[in-house]
Amino acid sequence: MKTLKNIQTEIWTQLIQGENDRKHPFRCGVLGTVSENISNLRTVVIRKVIQEENELWFYTDFRSPKVQEIQNNNNITWLFYHSNEQLQLRLYGNAEIIQNTSINQEIWLNLPDYGKSDYLTQHPPGSTLSENDKESLNKDFYQNFCIIKTKIKVIDYLRLNRDGHLRAKFEIENNEWKGEWLVP
Repeated sequence: MKTLKNIQTEIWTQLIQGENDRKHPFRCGVLGTVSENISNLRTVVIRKVIQEENELWFYTDFRSPKVQEIQNNNNITWLFYHSNEQLQLRLYGNAEIIQNTSINQEIWLNLPDYGKSDYLTQHPPGSTLSENDKESLNKDFYQNFCIIKTKIKVIDYLRLNRDGHLRAKFEIENNEWKGEWLVP
């Protein structure tokens, strides 16, 4: 029988595998932000998991709408689903934007060239281009690269199983995770 401690270990193990294994279902998560009382969802690639700090990081263009949404309301939600294991994780927390720091510069310098091109466009992500426009890259736009660090405060774990579903909730209290079983 699974214990709350086993489940908590499983959660972080799966998230770390998502960071390190390009084929793992948790490599890409769905991130939710809020804009004018409307939730906005998008898929982002997990770039770093720091279990000791309860953090998940991803990279984005500073000009993207999600950055503005986080600036206005830093509450975020993550959704991960592993279809083979019938495992769903919902994570709740806050986001912090990291831009123009030595951390950004170090990561930028270690990105492969193909990974840099997303941040070198003249126009912001989601901008309209006419049929004849071709987006050109400008190497001076590296300052658009930013890191979003999300600090997780609540985790909702759900494992579906024919023999009985398991659901648990974990919440940070006094810098420690406290878990409890929930009705699935």
